[in-house]
Amino acid sequence: MLSWLGSNLGNYALHVRVTLPLITQVTSSTLKQIDRFPLKNPKFIALSIDSVYGSAIQSEIIADGIRKKAKEFKCPLFTFAENFAIGSGYLLLSSGDRVFVNPHSLVGGISSSFSCIGLAKALKQWKIKSTTISTYDNKLNPFEEVKPADEKWIKEILSSQNIIMQNSVSKYRKNALDNEAVRKGEVFVGKNAVELGLADGVNDFYSLLAEEFPNIKTFNMKPKPEKSWYRGYKVMENLKTGEVPQEMLEEVLGFCTEDLAVQLKANI
Repeated sequence: MLSWLGSNLGNYALHVRVTLPLITQVTSSTLKQIDRFPLKNPKFIALSIDSVYGSAIQSEIIADGIRKKAKEFKCPLFTFAENFAIGSGYLLLSSGDRVFVNPHSLVGGISSSFSCIGLAKALKQWKIKSTTISTYDNKLNPFEEVKPADEKWIKEILSSQNIIMQNSVSKYRKNALDNEAVRKGEVFVGKNAVELGLADGVNDFYSLLAEEFPNIKTFNMKPKPEKSWYRGYKVMENLKTGEVPQEMLEEVLGFCTEDLAVQLKANI
């Protein structure tokens, strides 16, 4: 092993795959793995992305961290879209010195959105009253219907966030937002994304490796957030569609949902 390292130092690529929503735990896991990587001077760092939305803040933190590592290694950063690179996923994709998409990749979606789980009808059904006291007019109480004033306030914030996100993308790819459809947050398939300047070419990591770097080794890394967090994330995703397996919900909540129902009925 040591003899191989001695003769092949620098003759390898570091491949990082991010296939989860971009949140704090994914950022921490990704950057920790890269910081702990023992070798120096790869030919390039490859970042493969399969992510839909998430936090633009975490996207920028990951991008800055990996770009700093590439600068330290004095090597380029190549980014690759797998199935999806949408929203904050595209922001991360755009940070590469060379950006590639798969022919089937869905890319773009440079926009800001807000979603919440409305529980007002559920509380009304259970005859539970929710009260919020605030010094601020916009309370965004999930137990109440969203008021027109709150909706207007949310849209103003989203508009400001969207401008910041567009500026961040422009920092990496100056002409990416020249097209009106891109600015509106539309999503594009592989080749169309290249034509609009969202990517440099249609390719994937392993094909590029075979074409341009056939004789180098690959070190693969994939962030692994804690299992408990991932279960919680899946519950929240399923809640949005109204389909949550009872055993999954009970595991995250830590109690039996049937017992909770009995207790609620007893108090009504």
